[in-house]
Amino acid sequence: MLLEELKSGLRVDGLIPDEAITVIVAQWHGSGALELTYKTAAGVLGQQTA
Repeated sequence: MLLEELKSGLRVDGLIPDEAITVIVAQWHGSGALELTYKTAAGVLGQQTA
């Protein structure tokens, strides 16, 4: 999967080890950085920048 394909509501495996996440918001900052807000299956919110 490409970073450009991440969008709200999408379930993704592999971002967090042994856990699937649901994308809440995928926000680009320029053309080289993506801020991803997500929720784990346990309901915990998290953020990562790539």
